[in-house]
Amino acid sequence: MSQNTHVGVGNDRRPVNSSNVKKRRAQHKAVLDFLKERDAADQAK
Repeated sequence: MSQNTHVGVGNDRRPVNSSNVKKRRAQHKAVLDFLKERDAADQAK
């Protein structure tokens, strides 16, 4: 598979473009940070 495609839900092949990847990574990181903070808050109780 030399094409730069992402096989997602329903086997739809869509081109992976870097700006989306960066955006998704940033979102993912934000979610992880949030979960980490919430976890810390739970343990502090």
